[in-house]
Amino acid sequence: MVEERPSIRSEVLWTAVVRVVETDSGWLLYYGSRHAISVPKDALNEDQEAQFRALLGTRSPVAA
Repeated sequence: MVEERPSIRSEVLWTAVVRVVETDSGWLLYYGSRHAISVPKDALNEDQEAQFRALLGTRSPVAA
C-alpha cells in the first residue's frame, strides 16, 4: 500500500498490516500498535468499495 500526501510518501507491505478497523467513515489499517493508514469511504465509489472489502477479506480480519 502506498499513501501519498503533498509532503510525505509512505509504503507499507500488506504483510505488515496487523489489524483493520472499519468505522462509519472509513477503515484504519494498522501496521503497528500506534501506526495506521486511513482509507476514507467517501474516496471510493460503490464498485471500488466492494473491491476494497473483497481485498480486505483476503488479507486481514476486519474489526468493528
